[in-house]
Amino acid sequence: MLKGLITELDRRSDGQISRHLFNQNGAQNDGVRIFLNGRDVRFLDKSETSITDGDIILFLPVLAGG
Repeated sequence: MLKGLITELDRRSDGQISRHLFNQNGAQNDGVRIFLNGRDVRFLDKSETSITDGDIILFLPVLAGG
């Protein structure tokens, strides 16, 4: 599951990953998008989305400007 990957990344980064990906209520931060094989996980099962070897996971900051 994606949640397990994020937990492992948090362990390796002293909790820095979750701090950027999720807000205080545990919902995904609006400033970051998480994609699994090109699909936004908000439209899948969010952090409960299953992952397998070979999947491509992207953590992308939302950028705006003009």
